[in-house]
Amino acid sequence: MPTAVKRLLAVAILGALVVGATGCDLSPPAATVDGVTISQSVLNGEMSSALGDASAACAAQIQAGLTASPVGVGTEADSTTPNAANSSFAANELESLVLQQIELRALAKRGVVVTSADTAAAKADYETQLQTQLQQAQSQSTTPTGCALTSTTAVSKQLPGAFLQNRAIALADQEMFEVAVGHVDVSQAGLQGYYNSHLTDVTQECLNIVVADTQSAAQTLHDQIAAGTSFAVASASSGADQQVEPSGGQLACEFPSTVTGQVGATLAGTIGAMATGQLSEPIPLPTQNSAGVATTSYMVVQIRQRQQVPLAQLSKQIRQVILAQHASVVSASLNALVAKAHVSVDARYGSWNAKRGVTVPTPPPAAFVPNARANVPVKPLVSLPGININPAAG
Repeated sequence: MPTAVKRLLAVAILGALVVGATGCDLSPPAATVDGVTISQSVLNGEMSSALGDASAACAAQIQAGLTASPVGVGTEADSTTPNAANSSFAANELESLVLQQIELRALAKRGVVVTSADTAAAKADYETQLQTQLQQAQSQSTTPTGCALTSTTAVSKQLPGAFLQNRAIALADQEMFEVAVGHVDVSQAGLQGYYNSHLTDVTQECLNIVVADTQSAAQTLHDQIAAGTSFAVASASSGADQQVEPSGGQLACEFPSTVTGQVGATLAGTIGAMATGQLSEPIPLPTQNSAGVATTSYMVVQIRQRQQVPLAQLSKQIRQVILAQHASVVSASLNALVAKAHVSVDARYGSWNAKRGVTVPTPPPAAFVPNARANVPVKPLVSLPGININPAAG
């Protein structure tokens, strides 16, 4: 079921407040979940939180997988004023609220209370996940049009505090659902246990390297280094390939997984098996020349040191890995709950399907574009038979 799986990816980010009817909220329902109302004013508040700031809007778009602007027209029925959320964005926000309500009911049945500490941890997770998604989007040129976020600055410094807190609350609910139904241990003891059982993975390899175009040239460099020449000097010599040489003959210290990504699993395994200080014989290195033609270079490698990174520096990453490892089990549990839930959605936002979530009307009438500004009364719209279009009262 895509609606559940989408929320349980390794870098899934959710955006929703705790939902439920309140005594003073008289706005019509946007949706109901097993009899519990998600009011239009709650949904409008969610959209307003995201669209009231350019950086927050970009974060919400990345979360929803949308590249087009989430801002539409039609709230005031003039078809020109950009004061509304488009139907796709509204449907995504409403779907998140529906799924969150299903999770909250599951937590309540298990007696699980989401604490302030859980929310603080989720806030850090959200910032890490969004930073990663933003970097990926920029590297793949899929950043939403007009995105005001930059990956060169911490997202926590670019987003409104209230928006961050809302996202943290929602993500805390999701993570605690994963903990409860997947029997996931993300306590400090659980993080320590994972760390202790993966010491090789958390130990960085610091490599010295020199590359030559031919095996004989690489052998000459090897012999020079074995005789006392430094990698810095060898990498600057005429026998070294200056196009691929790292500065000073040294690579930054990296985790084994990163080394694998750089040179491939086979070479990474060969390097990882070396003792610290050991000098390798010339190793074939598949490369490409300036014309893009596949060729082979040869490298001489030495692990100058290995350094174990402290748990304190890796706790966020380890937490995400542990949660991701249980994604399939948690996804199946959420899918089962979604299939059993009784969900109805106001026609202006679309329709509900347990497998597809909220599907927007096709085409969405311009006058029905949902109000994105919380607690702002709008002009009454002309009624059409069979559709409740009373605007949100706020």
